[in-house]
Amino acid sequence: MSTRGYVALESGKSCCSLITVLLFLDRCCPDRSAFLAGLSNVLKTSGTAALD
Repeated sequence: MSTRGYVALESGKSCCSLITVLLFLDRCCPDRSAFLAGLSNVLKTSGTAALD
């Protein structure tokens, strides 16, 4: 991840890339299933909130 990309991520201007998420899941995430289930819930919630 570039310095510019990290700064944008930390300031909330953008999200991390798919490669960064995959590396996180592979190297840092102790419970991948729980992480992905939580991410799925957030996406479902944010998607329905956008429709309201």
